Amino acid sequence: MRSNQDPRLRSAIAIGTLCAPLVFFAAPMGMGSYISQPLAGVILLPWLFVARRKLLFPLLFLALIAAVSAHQALSSAEREFSIFQFVRAGAPFFFGCAILAGYNDIYVFFGKHVDRLRANSIDLFDKVMLFFAAGQLIQITGSFLGVNIANAMFGSADSSGAGGIGRISLFPHAAAQLIFFYACLQQRLLLMAISAFVLLASGSKAVIITVIGLFALASTQRRDLKAALLNLCAIALLAGVIFYANPTAIERLSSFVSENQMEDATREWETYYAKDAFFSGADTVIFGNGLAKPLTPGIASVDPRWSENSKYDIENGYWGLLATVGVLGTTLYLCMFLALPTNTTFMAILLIEVVTAFASRGLFFTRFEAPYLFAWSIVINYLLAHARSGVVAGARRPVSAENLVRAPRRT
Repeated sequence: MRSNQDPRLRSAIAIGTLCAPLVFFAAPMGMGSYISQPLAGVILLPWLFVARRKLLFPLLFLALIAAVSAHQALSSAEREFSIFQFVRAGAPFFFGCAILAGYNDIYVFFGKHVDRLRANSIDLFDKVMLFFAAGQLIQITGSFLGVNIANAMFGSADSSGAGGIGRISLFPHAAAQLIFFYACLQQRLLLMAISAFVLLASGSKAVIITVIGLFALASTQRRDLKAALLNLCAIALLAGVIFYANPTAIERLSSFVSENQMEDATREWETYYAKDAFFSGADTVIFGNGLAKPLTPGIASVDPRWSENSKYDIENGYWGLLATVGVLGTTLYLCMFLALPTNTTFMAILLIEVVTAFASRGLFFTRFEAPYLFAWSIVINYLLAHARSGVVAGARRPVSAENLVRAPRRT
């Protein structure tokens, strides 16, 4: 009896160890970025352990960035290598590259242990995603009521002058967008409505564009009449969430378009310095400026830590990536990213990255957004592969490791 139970117990522990970091920040703990980001790196370590056989390339990539960072920082006017800024920006980037490199290994490991549990994986992880979304909804609601329980990346006061929170963005944000896409694709209306509300609470122009794009992408994947009718209901639900639950995003987007601007003032100013840093020499074009050299003079603030960090942060992910790792590093990152399974989930990740990169380089550096996005995509890829094939995890004839690797590539 024990020999029959032990494998299932080990699988339960393995899946719990991988899934706990994914839902950890759903708990309303009131963490800011200075606490949540280092903690995210620690709790994601099990994912790197599963991908350990494929860590050589990410480690060599990180070593190259470290060498470039040291050279650029020590040859600059300040001649100072900021270890804090290197770790702050380099750790999330390395974790993202590590999960990309070990994507198939993690997928096989995850699928093998879920199958061994002999549970309905789709139903189980639907509940996990709903738990995650509900936790974020509680955080948003508490913040609007003036209770500091949100694990927020940023927040701002109500522009009407009535007090309270007007905009708030929770961590992890990109992963929440992918969960919204899954909800649209599988027509989980409650999960879709909660996720949309949480995302639009950020009041971000990039987020509202991404939400609309993800909804459209999911709608194109279902062509039967019943799905079309459900999509119409979902459109009405989404419109209600956008226009009534949190109109801040609509107001900011409409004013942005009406003023005929492609960039706001701060982003334009930081992009100017990023371009200047990128084109400052042949070495910076090829290898970038690294992670320990300031890219801008910084922005004055009452918070000295924020002011110091603003010297390294660029509100344009494209120029931020190029100015930091150069053409060579950008090419290496794209090669790893384009090796992801080519399917609907990949298109959703691509949309999220393309749009979000216009707003900030935080998707690549300084925040663990990309690692969480890629980790959640493994779970969603597995669920969609089983949903398409009609296979229930834990069936008598589970999917083989070879098919698990191939499954995400089916469209």
